[in-house]
Formats: sequence, structure tokens, C-alpha cells
Amino acid sequence: MSILGNTATATIPPQDVLPPFVECYIVLQNRSGSLESYPLSESADPFETPPGKTLQITVNAETESDAQIVFLSPEPGSRVTSDDLLVSVSLFRADSVVVKRATQVLLDGADISETAVVTEDIAVVSPDNAGITIRPGLHRVTVRLFNREGNLHRTASMTFTVLGAGGLPVEPTSIWRYNTSVQLESRHEEVSAIGTWYNRGNFSFNGSVDDWRFNANAFITSDEKSDRQPQNRYFASAELPWLRLGYGDAYPSFPNLVLSGKRVRGLVSAMKLGWINVDLSLGKTTRAIDGRRLSTFSADSFSVEYRRDSLAGHIPPYGQINDSTWGKFSYGTYAQDLFAVRPSFGSGEYWQFGLTWLKAKDDVSSITHGIRPQENFVLGSDFVARFDEKRIELAGQAAFSAFNSDISSGDFTDAYVDSVYVKDAKRIKQTRDILSRVITVNDNLRPLKFDKFSTLAYDVALALNYFSNVFKFTYLFRGSDYNSFGQTFIRKDIQGINITDRVRLAENRVFATASLELLKDNTSKSKIATTSFTNFNLSIGYYPAPLYPNVTAGFSRYGSTNGISLLARDSLS
Repeated sequence: MSILGNTATATIPPQDVLPPFVECYIVLQNRSGSLESYPLSESADPFETPPGKTLQITVNAETESDAQIVFLSPEPGSRVTSDDLLVSVSLFRADSVVVKRATQVLLDGADISETAVVTEDIAVVSPDNAGITIRPGLHRVTVRLFNREGNLHRTASMTFTVLGAGGLPVEPTSIWRYNTSVQLESRHEEVSAIGTWYNRGNFSFNGSVDDWRFNANAFITSDEKSDRQPQNRYFASAELPWLRLGYGDAYPSFPNLVLSGKRVRGLVSAMKLGWINVDLSLGKTTRAIDGRRLSTFSADSFSVEYRRDSLAGHIPPYGQINDSTWGKFSYGTYAQDLFAVRPSFGSGEYWQFGLTWLKAKDDVSSITHGIRPQENFVLGSDFVARFDEKRIELAGQAAFSAFNSDISSGDFTDAYVDSVYVKDAKRIKQTRDILSRVITVNDNLRPLKFDKFSTLAYDVALALNYFSNVFKFTYLFRGSDYNSFGQTFIRKDIQGINITDRVRLAENRVFATASLELLKDNTSKSKIATTSFTNFNLSIGYYPAPLYPNVTAGFSRYGSTNGISLLARDSLS
């Protein structure tokens, strides 16, 4: 999620937004590494065992016949003369909670509601009678409906063109439109006689001229510290309908097996030509934070300090401060560079095929006191195809990863392979020759051989949307050693199916949802037993008229078994 100040936001892909609702839950990770979910989960790992009750975001399946605002004249996209211009809107389909006389009408952003005449289900505005001069060119009408509580209920817009003299269209003039906001906050909190100041500032800007769009935002906070990852945020972008260039703190959205939900500070760009598209992300996921000096001691005491730390089972890094003094340090955090590119073919409206390349590596030279610098390479592909007015959707993705947990020793040599991996020397050399072009190959690399699929992940899904029924079947596989530095929240070492069915009944007032998940771990056959997970959810919701309360009843059952009897567990212990 993109975090700006006290606000975290995320965009859910359109293919995942299906009626009657989207189920979700939020997971937070604190500095100690422990996880906490909302709503609460009974498990310490909410990714493995989701909460029994999730959040539900209602999704309305609106169609043209469902539209509550219908423009009668002028017709959307039409060309009219100023003498014939009459704005009329039908509110016949508006909900009963709408206060029709509170309807707001905007012309080119200006509120002209006072001149509107609302009779029964029709709202009419005559610019001539209202004394409004309409110049030739492109114009926009926006209508807003409000409910009895005064809250915005629906909004709709359309554009039309007013012809110039002689009935000829007038070329639109370039108009610079912009909006900006600044928010400042200063707060003091005192807990147990310890006072802390929080000073924060938010700045946002968006503007447009012709086809260009410009956006910028910045968040500055007193929480920014040199020994922490960045707390300040900034981003600026320029966009055309077919091109987007941005720089700053962004959360690029690639296929979710490869890059999703990861903050990248750097360049984010996208080119959308329809038949071919390219998404690019280049920047840093972590900044360098060097180790902190814990203590100093004389050079003569080095052997004593080293022996004490080795007996305690923890050997921190040491460094010479001067000729007579040494220091003991904590381990720091390497700066990590990430590069990801995804060329794709097809607009995605009805079909698309994409290829994704991700390379991430710790910068060994970025800090003095560090341990186990890492490197990651991921190659993925994805596709989607939609048929019968998008009622049938077939989608899938697959990714192969190579992950090295410690690149400090560099690539290993032929002599090392021959002496250590006698039986598998040939296969390991072949793996090294292939992967060394993109990643460091040594004992810490996974995979070292290609005879198992432990670093492979894939899923394929079929969705059907017929007769007020949304059905989705998914088969997934996540290898036990699959790793992507662009996706740190994926559940690994799991395979199986997920089936979801959602039915709308009684004029969309009753929703029934059922889901079944059958999963197994031990994908690489490296554990003494395989655990099977069976998760079942059933819920029925009733949504009557707005004046009455909604009612939802649900049943969930989560089960897991590894086939080991209690007697066998006792003998193993």
C-alpha cells in the first residue's frame, strides 16, 4: 500500500473487482518482524491462516439500464448551436433516497443549479434564459445527486461541442487547469512523562493542459531519521494518454508473483500503445544504513573481546578506528537496487500477453559493516483472455526465481565444484554457466540444480459471469524456494485449488457466497510429512430497502492435517 502521512491506499485490479463484494484483510508488520491483521486472525501468520471474518467492500454491478442519471439533451458527444442548446436530464431511474430538488448541475465546473428547473423526474437548464453566454468549443456538463443525509449519491458527466459561426466546429483552446493543497500538522504526545513532537507536512499538486497531466506530492515528517528507512515521501509525474513518466516513491504494479506492494524510490514509467506496451521500474527498495558503533577497546584487547563474543555465540563486526583503538559495530543494511521491465502485447481489454524481468541486488560497497548481501533474479510471464463480452475470463501467470542469500564470496570456480560437488559437478557447472550471466552463483544460490521446481511459481484461473452468478476456479503452485524481492508477502511452499461462487438473488437483494480451498505444502518433498489445508466459507446476506438493516449470516471452517498420529509425534520428539 502507498503510504502518505497517516493514509495508506491501494488500487485493486479491475479483474479482481467482482460483485457482490470484494473480501480483504489488512496485515501490518512491526519493526520486530511480527505480523498483526485486521480483522484479527487466530494465527501468528495471517498469510498462512487468514482471519475467519474478513472485510467486505460492496461492488455494485451497474449497467446502462442501471444508470440513475440519463442525459436527454444535448446527447453525449453531439454538436449543437448555441441557439439550440438546452440541457435536460432524466432522473426517472434515481433511487428513492435521492432528493431530486437538491440535484446539482455544473457547466464547465461552474455551478448553475440555481437556474435549473426540476419538475417531477426532469431537470432542465436553458443557458439563454439564465443569462449564460456559451462560447463555441468543447463543454462539459456534470450532474450530482444527493441523498436525504446530504451525502453525494451518484455523479455523471458528458461532453458536447457548441458550433461556431456558420455551423463550423471551433478548435478548443489550451486551458491550463490545476489544483494544489498544503496541509501542516504539529502534534505533541506525552506518555509516561516522555514527550514527543510530531511535525508533518503534506503537499499535493495536479494540473492538466490539452492531453498532458501533471501530478506531484510530498510528505515531510519529523520521523525521518538517518538510521531508519525513509519516512519522507515524494513523487512527481507527467502523463499523456499513451505515456507516463514518474520519479520518486512509487509502488509499481506488475504481475503479483513478481512485483507488487514494494516501495521503489526511482524511475517509474509506462508506455501504452495498445498493441504493444512497456512498463519499467528502476530504483532502490532500501537505502544504505551503516552499522552503529557499539563500543571501543584497545588493539591489545582484541583477542579478549573476540573470545568473549565467540563464547556468547554472537560475533559482531570489528573495525580499526586508529593505530591503537578498535571498535565493535552492529550490522548495517545494504542499499538494494531493483530493475524491472515488462513488455506486453495486447491492450488487456480482451487479451494480453506479457513477459517480466526483475533483477535486484544489494550494493556491497554501500556500507562498511554488513553481513550476507543478497541478490535476486526473476523471469515471469502472464496472459489474460476474455470472451463473450468478458463473461468468460482465462488468466494465468508463471515465474522462475534465482535467489542468492550471500554473494560476498562471489562465483565459485570449477575446482571448487569438483572438490565439493563430486556427484553433481556437471549439472551444477551447467547451472552456473547459465545463471552466472544474471546472478552470482555459489553455495548460497537456489536453485543449484534444475531437477526440481522449488523456485517456480504459477497459477491459472477461469472466471465465469452468467445469470447473476460469478464463478472462479484457480489452481496455484508456489515452490518452497521461490523468492522475489519485489513481492515479500507471498505464501510459499503451497499448491492446490481455490473455488469461489457468488450468486445474486431476489433482484440483487440476497447474496450467497461459497468458497472452498484445498491446499497442500511440501511441494519439494523435503519435509517428513505433507500438511493438507481445507478451508470452507459460506455466507448469505440480505440487503433490503435503505431504511432497513442489512443481515448477514456466515459459516467458516478451517482444517489442517499432516497424517502423523499422536503416537508417532511422541516418538519423533
